[in-house]
Amino acid sequence: ERVTGHAAALALGAGQRLALFDRIAVLGENSQRLGDLIGRVHTDVDAQVMHVVRVTVPAVAVGVVLGGFSAWVAWLDAPLAAVVLIPALLFTVAVLVATRRVSALAEAELAGTREHASALLDALAASADGAGTLLRRQLAGTAAAANEARLELDRISGRLALLKEVLLAGCVLALCLVGWRAMTGPQALAPALLVGACLGAVALFEVLAVIAGIPAAVEQRRSSSRRTAELDALQPAMPAPSLPHDLPDSPTAVELRSAGVELSGRAVLRNVSLSVAPGERVVIRGPSGAGKTTLLKLIARRLPSTTGEVSYNGVPADQVAPSAVHSRIAMHLQDAPVLDASIEENLRIGAQSAPSSTLGSMLTDLALPQALSDQVGEDAALLSGGERARVSLARTLLSGADVLLLDEPTAHLDPGTEQTVLDAIDLHTRGRTVIVVSHREGPVRLADRVLELRDGVLH
Repeated sequence: ERVTGHAAALALGAGQRLALFDRIAVLGENSQRLGDLIGRVHTDVDAQVMHVVRVTVPAVAVGVVLGGFSAWVAWLDAPLAAVVLIPALLFTVAVLVATRRVSALAEAELAGTREHASALLDALAASADGAGTLLRRQLAGTAAAANEARLELDRISGRLALLKEVLLAGCVLALCLVGWRAMTGPQALAPALLVGACLGAVALFEVLAVIAGIPAAVEQRRSSSRRTAELDALQPAMPAPSLPHDLPDSPTAVELRSAGVELSGRAVLRNVSLSVAPGERVVIRGPSGAGKTTLLKLIARRLPSTTGEVSYNGVPADQVAPSAVHSRIAMHLQDAPVLDASIEENLRIGAQSAPSSTLGSMLTDLALPQALSDQVGEDAALLSGGERARVSLARTLLSGADVLLLDEPTAHLDPGTEQTVLDAIDLHTRGRTVIVVSHREGPVRLADRVLELRDGVLH
């Protein structure tokens, strides 16, 4: 039962995690804190899919075992059945009495753990800005609250475990006393049956022990359901149009007309107008913080325009389904995520059906020394910063998109490696539209046109 139940729950969890990723993906950039995402993907999905294993199956098992065992003991001798049922019901009542307190503590522990994880990840992400020091008190407070709730839950669990053992001892003792009477009475109960009843009582209380965890599991599921409802109520930053227009089959032209982007009340891009013809290569230069990456995200429809308009082949971006845009436009970000998997698995995100020889050639062209089977490690710990960026670049170049947006493709590279990477970009982007943003001189040699972005304004 446990193997089958857990296998079914894990399979269901895999499907729910994929559905959760789909819901989060449409909400747009930075819609959720990293700690919240981890909580949703791990704790919330677990609470939903393991409900059957932690609540439904134990409750059914207790009912079946208690009913079946009590019926068998009653068939042997009615007083014996009463001896079994009374302590079992007392333990059940004790669990029910503790339910409200356990539920409140479970909710407090979950809330504290989630908030602590979110604050911790925020502190790590901004540690260079001294956020760790600023958040130290908050981290200590959330950790203390979660630990106190956990300790109180452990105390309640310990009391229930002690009560179970005391009731079991009383039940077995009473069975022996009442069974002795039955053995010497007119029915002459067989000693082996009395031994069976005592061993059955021990097994029964082992089954009863699992119901002590039901209240916390129920509260976890209730809490996760509330958070799921809150997530479902959020509106995506880039909503899909009710009647999406199809993009023409011809190569994609990109146009921005007086487009602007505001983030956190600050104008990052202002009055940007840009027209890029199919097959054209444009390099946009500018210092760090000028808005170059934001411009690429705007073109890729990862951010909405606050003012003006973005269009593809003359069709306004807000009239095109996001999936249609993403099939035409691929973007390499300097800090793009790399999965904790093999090099090949990471590359196949961009080219699922490409032969291994094609993937291997791309590694060679980008001067990556790794083999396809090599692992990248958690957060690409086994790669250097430049190698990590080149894995993401390879993924983008392998995609079938006809518009490629490249964010600092030669960052962190020495001159020799930069030249090799630029040759690879030149080779693999022929006939495709390329928009490169960079503060370095090297990518300029790829350009049909060079523009400059300063303080959110394109020149």
